[in-house]
Amino acid sequence: MNHNGLPVMKKNNVEEAANWIDKLHELNNVEKQELIVWLQDRDNKIAFDKMAKIFGDDEIKAALHSYSNESNSNKNKNKIKSNIYSFPVKVGLAACFAAFAIISYVSITPEQLNLPNQSISVLNTTEQSKTVNSQLGERISTLLQDGSFVHLNADSDIDVLFKSKSRHVVFNRGQVFFDVAKDSERPFLIESNQATIKVLGTSFDVEKNHENTVVTVYEGKVSVTAGKTVTLIPPQQAIVKGNEIIVKNNLKLNQLPAWRTGWIELNQQPFSILIDKLQSYSAKKIIISNQLDKTIISGRFKLDTPYESIQLVAATYDWSVSEDDTHIYIQSS
Repeated sequence: MNHNGLPVMKKNNVEEAANWIDKLHELNNVEKQELIVWLQDRDNKIAFDKMAKIFGDDEIKAALHSYSNESNSNKNKNKIKSNIYSFPVKVGLAACFAAFAIISYVSITPEQLNLPNQSISVLNTTEQSKTVNSQLGERISTLLQDGSFVHLNADSDIDVLFKSKSRHVVFNRGQVFFDVAKDSERPFLIESNQATIKVLGTSFDVEKNHENTVVTVYEGKVSVTAGKTVTLIPPQQAIVKGNEIIVKNNLKLNQLPAWRTGWIELNQQPFSILIDKLQSYSAKKIIISNQLDKTIISGRFKLDTPYESIQLVAATYDWSVSEDDTHIYIQSS
């Protein structure tokens, strides 16, 4: 308890609660039981209950609390199943907004809760460094020391270094969505080998591949430097290749990038882009015939099932798909 008599949520509990919420609508039976056991810990339950209140949606809270109630009693086992499958869309949408809500709560003191216009105060300025990475086929969310949240797509890797006067992230590979806590005295800098990205507090997506770095802004302002400096606002995107920055305006953006919910959406784009995305979710190397990689496709594809997504496209164009122990092969029939 703090000096106001309010329960204090530990950062690790909040991170774990956020991860459970992010995947709540996708839990298998084993994971459901793991969540029930996890909620038996009092601190975990406090963090989990707080997240339900932050969402503010009665149906979401009902779905969340069905697990909480089950952790206290093994009665009404069917209630979990009925609640979860009654609200899959609602829970999915709520999970998309989880990061912003969590930042708002854990980054401010109880006194600031009644002062919504007050800037976030960073109380802990101790130097901290950590590496955050995700494995093939894995998406993770992590709360940083300053109250910022990072959401990593599969096979991504960043190094984080926070000091009293600066916040630095080295972007090694992959794709990351950043929810940056506001701190006017400590700019948030992201370094890739192609560009430097600077923000004070905002939400944006960064993707780094072999050829370029792509920065897409969902909220606030972001400056991108590579030879020259450009400032982006929603819904703009910068594509950095070498010292060249190409800015795209008036993108049709959803609240969050599609990969955060496990999908990729393509609209008249080369098949090779889909393969690049699916490769982060496949332990097998995907090999595509050269004449097929430029085929223009459109559609919405599930990232967690790369082989099935490939088969969907292949069936449309009458291609053949085969695999061995280490590779998936795509060829024209």
